Amino acid sequence: MINSREIRALVTRPAELAEPLVAMIQSLGAMAWSLPMIQIQPLAESQTLRDRILQLDHYSKVIVISQNAARLGLEHIENYWPQMPLKIHWYAVGPKTRRWLKNNDIEATCPEIRQKPGDSEALLRLESLQQVSGEKILILKGKGGRELLETTLRNRGAQVDCLELYERRKPDYPKDYLNRLIKDHAINVILTSSGEILANTVGYLSPALSQECYLVVPSDRIARMPEAQAFKRVYTARGADNHAMVSVLNLINSEGLT
Repeated sequence: MINSREIRALVTRPAELAEPLVAMIQSLGAMAWSLPMIQIQPLAESQTLRDRILQLDHYSKVIVISQNAARLGLEHIENYWPQMPLKIHWYAVGPKTRRWLKNNDIEATCPEIRQKPGDSEALLRLESLQQVSGEKILILKGKGGRELLETTLRNRGAQVDCLELYERRKPDYPKDYLNRLIKDHAINVILTSSGEILANTVGYLSPALSQECYLVVPSDRIARMPEAQAFKRVYTARGADNHAMVSVLNLINSEGLT
């Protein structure tokens, strides 16, 4: 059990995804608060979106980048397909996205835990994505973001289409809002689940306060970002899912906060 007197964590993921993690941390005896450092805005339905959804059965593989992509993508699919097309191999970048799909009766392949789940690199190492020449692959994602998946799969000979379903926006908080929150609650650990969330957090955080906080990130790539170097110490979780984040909090607690 986490020592509630030491761990005082701030969860920065979108509001609808933050609540379960905050509840899990609190159930283990620690203190946790939520301040979303990114907002998810669904994109308006376009002709491209309709065309790709109507041609869903033309794709042999569909890759889902996030829970938001899964949620919004399935909403659009249900509008046009009374029954899900067969013979599509579904993939999820992270275990939480896979669970979301499974809860909606879609079995998806996801990198195993030992392969460091939750990033595109792990997905691209899967055996079933090595020989894809001539295949049509659809990627459900947010606007912008990394292009590693589509670039690599195209280099392997696949025809890749991307369907952008939402955009991420930096929330508009008063200038000193985050700093006051950290001071008022004596927060000492900040949990981030993406590079964009980390950058937004640092944009609101004073350098002096960042030096007093531990940072938890979901991958080595994000740990190497310049923004991460502003913190007292950086811990890398085995992905962005709740259990991976809580495991790091247990590690921090066992080492003792100084």
